[in-house]
Amino acid sequence: MIFNEFQTALEDDLVKELDKEIYNDLINYIDTIPFISNLISSNRPRISNVKKDEEGRIIVDIGNPHILENMDYFRGPAIHHEKYGVYTSLIPNKNPRSEYAKFWKEELRKWRHGVFREDGDWIPGYYYFYLNYNP
Repeated sequence: MIFNEFQTALEDDLVKELDKEIYNDLINYIDTIPFISNLISSNRPRISNVKKDEEGRIIVDIGNPHILENMDYFRGPAIHHEKYGVYTSLIPNKNPRSEYAKFWKEELRKWRHGVFREDGDWIPGYYYFYLNYNP
């Protein structure tokens, strides 16, 4: 069975550890459920092969989703928090025109409307919040 580069291959060691019935069920699911077949397919689409709408955003095919690449692009605050223990190094300031206030207003916009990348990939706001602010 041929998998894409992101899937764990069914190697002999793994197959030997599985109960025969579980292994047969696994193979049956792969063969009969198109969504699973699409997820592991070596022909799974990349971002460059996905159609885009009039605004340049990709059109996600729920039944055959593209491979997610460079997702750290959407995790800026989380990466900053992992490195420094805070979401921003800006000094807290109550002035609504401060850089600190602008940072949080922009974060609120991303939570509501999602984030779009120049290659057309995008994530919804709830997913942006999950990637950055859920422990």
